[in-house]
Amino acid sequence: MKKATYLLTTVTISLFLTNCGGGGSSSTTTNNNIDNDTIIENQQDTATNNIPNINTKFTRVGETVIDNKRGLIWQDNNEVTFIFKSWQSEDNYYSCFKDTTSVKCLDTSGDTADTYCKNLVLDGYTNWRLPTRDELLTIVDKDNYPTIDKTFKNNQASFYWSSTPDNLIVNYALGVFFNVGNGGSYNKSDLGNIRCVTKK
Repeated sequence: MKKATYLLTTVTISLFLTNCGGGGSSSTTTNNNIDNDTIIENQQDTATNNIPNINTKFTRVGETVIDNKRGLIWQDNNEVTFIFKSWQSEDNYYSCFKDTTSVKCLDTSGDTADTYCKNLVLDGYTNWRLPTRDELLTIVDKDNYPTIDKTFKNNQASFYWSSTPDNLIVNYALGVFFNVGNGGSYNKSDLGNIRCVTKK
């Protein structure tokens, strides 16, 4: 904080009433020295307003949002609002539907959310993946609507896929409903939004 000394110097005001015929004069003298420490208490160096908060949880860079605590980098271009994919291809879904013990139940190949992330190239990053359900929950902020941290500019109040399968219902996978900010489960053949993630 910069110190500043405010000194109100002696001011003498002399008023000569030459036009009033009285020949009188009036003068006021003030001499005030304001204590330097008192002034400092009320000062703020405006240069500090431009210093970023290093304790911020999320930081936006380009079309991504960085989680400063976990080192995750989140996709945040406009595609997260209008790209919809299923968790599984139709063929793999019906193979699993017929035989719930089939390896096809976890096969995410084809035109799926997982494949979309693997093929994504954004802000110089190529190693994108579908996030886990727990990772998706770290960006939830129920004080906002849609229920996502305000650092994110693009979002829909809808269901976003995670890579986590539902262990209770084999034809379902987990994700997050950003209309309410809660985790949930969705049929693997249904269409959901996608927000990919990578790591520093």
